[in-house]
Amino acid sequence: MSVFRSGSLYVGDLHPDVTEAMLFDEFKAVGPIMSIRVCRDAVTRRSLGYAYVNFQNTLDAERCLDTLNYTKFRNRACRIMWSQRNPILRKNNSGNIFIKNLARNIDHKSLHDTFSVFGPILSCKVVYNDKGVSAGYGFVHFESEASAKEAIAKVDGMLLNSEKVFVGPFVRRAKGLEDKYTNLYVKHLNPVLTTDELREAFGKYGEIRSCLIVPKEEGPNAPIFAYVCFEEHEQAVKAVEALHDSSLEQNGIGVPDKSLYVARHQRKSERQALRDQWARERQLRLAKYVNLYVKNLDDSVTSEQLLAMFKDFGTVISAKVMVDPTTGLSKGFGFVSYQEPEAANKAVAEMNNKWGICSKPLYVGPAQTKDARRQQLELQFSNQRNNMPTNNRPQSIFPTSNLAGQPMASFQNAIPPQGVRGPRGFTQPPNTNIFPYNQPKQPMPSGPFFMGAMPRGPIPQPKPITTQVTQPAWLEQKVVPKPAPVVVKEEVDDPPAVTREELRKMSSDEAKNALGEMLYSTLVTTYPELAAKITGMLLEMDNQEIFNLLENPISLQGKVKEALDVLHRHPDELKAAREAVA
Repeated sequence: MSVFRSGSLYVGDLHPDVTEAMLFDEFKAVGPIMSIRVCRDAVTRRSLGYAYVNFQNTLDAERCLDTLNYTKFRNRACRIMWSQRNPILRKNNSGNIFIKNLARNIDHKSLHDTFSVFGPILSCKVVYNDKGVSAGYGFVHFESEASAKEAIAKVDGMLLNSEKVFVGPFVRRAKGLEDKYTNLYVKHLNPVLTTDELREAFGKYGEIRSCLIVPKEEGPNAPIFAYVCFEEHEQAVKAVEALHDSSLEQNGIGVPDKSLYVARHQRKSERQALRDQWARERQLRLAKYVNLYVKNLDDSVTSEQLLAMFKDFGTVISAKVMVDPTTGLSKGFGFVSYQEPEAANKAVAEMNNKWGICSKPLYVGPAQTKDARRQQLELQFSNQRNNMPTNNRPQSIFPTSNLAGQPMASFQNAIPPQGVRGPRGFTQPPNTNIFPYNQPKQPMPSGPFFMGAMPRGPIPQPKPITTQVTQPAWLEQKVVPKPAPVVVKEEVDDPPAVTREELRKMSSDEAKNALGEMLYSTLVTTYPELAAKITGMLLEMDNQEIFNLLENPISLQGKVKEALDVLHRHPDELKAAREAVA
């Protein structure tokens, strides 16, 4: 091993959850460690499956290689070899052999022990699938080419664990080999399509070697996809050109509402590489531009009118009102993309909760992804359980220089939806690294029944009744999926109705108290156990939005369903809310 003197080791085949701390705990017994680094994707921060461990002493590194190679982390054996920084030597295939038809019980160590008699081994690997089962082939990289030739001569055609194996020199896949494909992937097929019909449709373009139909799920009319393998590459290309993106009338094997998808079959590694590339491109776009989400738009508002509303605040890259693809009607929300964060901050300050443009006050805030809203929701409940404050915010929504403008509404603890943001969803954005909220939050009171805000002042005490109360028509169907114990329904004194003008004249605390009492009295007849909890969750919204919900029972029903979905994902909170009422 005279060529390796750095004391640096490469640790490969790591489970994605393996961290530097786990590696340190395992390797520290060998000797002093200078550094450990798990390599990660620059955008997604997902582990790339390998790491570097640098020992102070080369002898310690050599002892680690001899004693800890193939140690299991997260039930997956790692592969340790000397780190080779020279790319020319690292990519040199001299001494590298390929073995196939391996028995399924042969692992890295067994393969290493079998071939180590022919000479020093730099790396030894058995390939496994996603389920941890051996794929039946592997690689052994010898330090010298002479050792590799001797192994090929003596082991090729021999029996290993009752299986006759093939051993030959490793040949790197030729560049551009994917361009000579013959195997096609087909989707958007008729669920009742047979193999004979599929073969007939594709047989027009050449001789078919094989075809297979695979259902995506169980059921008589479950969606299906298929693989079609041609004898010649040119035949596969002809089929793709003729059938891809064709309609049912043109191909006769698709579905009415979608075009047929026909393309070269891609390995999982190729698809993952494309997903990673798209993720990086999306992050770059998010970093370059600032997107705003705008809702409460009238149905008559077009994308051009939306652009006219926001163009005065800065350079608008795009403005789009989302419409239903089937009816062509507006969904009541849209997106505006600015080039400068300063312009986005100014637009939020000026346009959020603004009256007079549409029939409802506009909501304007940063656009967010589903994952970001889910993370914020989990963080919110975690902080609430630990009684941790979540109202420490910087002073602007988007990181910019000083920007003068009116104070913006606080949405720190609002409950986001699960899915794409829309006019029915909770629209308050969480605190993310890309577009952090920066406005101090209005302190809200807490109550014994739930975490979050409760209406100030005494809650009307329910009175027992002897007759059944009829629940509102818009809440006719129960949302709670789990059977609940039988509870005698109760009624409360209806709070005095508050008009929108009266609400504007009230202070923030008074308005929140009045809205809380109205919400509680509306919900308690249908959800006697969870009314207080749901009320507190809804009170984290803006006062004007709460008032709009009270005026629109259908929208309120949608918010209640979302709140219940959130509670059922946190059974501890749901149990505590029910016990508090009991």
